[in-house]
Amino acid sequence: MKMRSIEKIVRSTSVAVFLIFFGLELFAQVPKTKYYDKDGLEVDSISSYYYEITNFSPEYDWVSYYTKTGKLREKRVTLNSKDFQHGVKYYENGNKMWEGDSYKYSSLGTIKSYYRNGFEKSELFFDSTKSAKHRRRVINYKDSLGNVLVENGSGMCKRCELEVFSNKPYFETGKIVNGLKSGEWTGVNMKSDVTYSETYNEGILISGIQNYEGQNYTYTELETQAVPANGIQEVYRLIGQKIRYPKSARRHGIEGKVFVQFVVDKEGNIIDTKVIKGIDPECDNEALKAVKSLPKWTPGYQRGKPVKQRFTLPIQFKLG
Repeated sequence: MKMRSIEKIVRSTSVAVFLIFFGLELFAQVPKTKYYDKDGLEVDSISSYYYEITNFSPEYDWVSYYTKTGKLREKRVTLNSKDFQHGVKYYENGNKMWEGDSYKYSSLGTIKSYYRNGFEKSELFFDSTKSAKHRRRVINYKDSLGNVLVENGSGMCKRCELEVFSNKPYFETGKIVNGLKSGEWTGVNMKSDVTYSETYNEGILISGIQNYEGQNYTYTELETQAVPANGIQEVYRLIGQKIRYPKSARRHGIEGKVFVQFVVDKEGNIIDTKVIKGIDPECDNEALKAVKSLPKWTPGYQRGKPVKQRFTLPIQFKLG
């Protein structure tokens, strides 16, 4: 793909999805406040790490996230279709960290990121018409002093941070051609003993090797998700066999969905199960016991290394 066509895509698909002014404060309903812990689980205000305030209007919902001390950390506007979002995240000093759009929870169009000092960092473009391996293109990238490393999709990244939404500070070095990774790339995580080298062809990973605490892991996929051995339908079949509808819940006409969160550990075991949204103590307990009884899954991997992954299962109780 030639850079001229990339420029055309960027211009034509820019943030035209949203014509939203963040200073607008015309809302039709009373704001709603929720509190969360560090893992994003809803808790009471005393136990909270951050909180959100949602304002509602006929056209869209406006959600602002604050630290426990009241500092704005993020704000999002969602069209009432719930598919389109526009978001902005901030550093502790109030400067923007990134800004951009998403569609059905996938980045869409231009995403811009910034350094803590307010300088521009990167301009990435996410093309929804492309496959997952070709969706992201690096359009522009500057270092913290303002020096241009990548311009209009071409250049040499030197210790670039391309994972805008990741909490892991990976610094990567390699060549960008037509907005895509090309040839040999190296990376390092400054917060842990992790280094890796990878080979790309037009943005597609060919092979990689990661060194973590002296051990090497080879891979051809950056990440794979943990999966049940015989598929998700088998999971629900097993849960259905285990659950018994509580008599008191039947008697009182209680039905609905119980949301059970759990972690698949590095060996594939189901651990750390908890109900994050329930309907009745007895129904909640039945759902929890059923999930705890599930057999091992195939664990997830990141750069060839097995990792823990968190999931949530909705389990329905419906009276016949």
